[in-house]
Amino acid sequence: MYLSTISIILIALFLCSLALPVLTYYFAIESAGKSAGLNTYKIRNIQILVFGFFISLWGLASILSINGYLYGNTLPPRPILFLVLPLSILLYVLSRKSTIYQKLFRAIKIETLINIHIFRLIGSWFLVMSYYNLLPTGFAIRAGLGDIITAISAICVTHYVFKKKTLSIRWAYAWNVFGLLDILSVVVSAIFITITANANPNSSINVLELTKFPFALISAFAPAIIVFLHIITFVKLNSISKER
Repeated sequence: MYLSTISIILIALFLCSLALPVLTYYFAIESAGKSAGLNTYKIRNIQILVFGFFISLWGLASILSINGYLYGNTLPPRPILFLVLPLSILLYVLSRKSTIYQKLFRAIKIETLINIHIFRLIGSWFLVMSYYNLLPTGFAIRAGLGDIITAISAICVTHYVFKKKTLSIRWAYAWNVFGLLDILSVVVSAIFITITANANPNSSINVLELTKFPFALISAFAPAIIVFLHIITFVKLNSISKER
């Protein structure tokens, strides 16, 4: 089986930390649902559906990673081929075809949408993996700190731009650009490291830890969902700018 060599205690803590993205979505759906005028029963059903989606996605990623289907310095990288790309397509179709999504998106407050990124604190696990020499140090620090900065600054942006209104909306645009470039740079860096490792099979520099259980679960949802969130945040910011 393709399991991380990190301790069982840390694996358990990592799996517990996956509750963070679920909770951020749970409260965002509740807030948007109330703003959209949905009843409690309808909101709860949407929350259950999203929770089931996360569990199914992570279940699939667990099966693929444990059995080695994601492992290897292959091109294209298997996590992208089997997880990131299909989820990206699904989110695109959902945003175009789902009337419930469109209703929630119109109703959600920009503060709530931005604060979903608090779940990116889960990126601190990159730093943990670096500490245990499971990922290249430069890659892990860049990915981990980028996520942490994006998550913490999201709270600052919503407070000072949209609640206190002491800062220009340009700060929200700047935050969104930073967050998007951060996740894209992580994906590109991972691909570049994989290409290098593929060309030099004896190289010890790789990101194979992200293809093993449990850390493959990050690849299962984070890149596609984060990019999607930043794109729809641009749409929301543009609509707010036009109203001002």
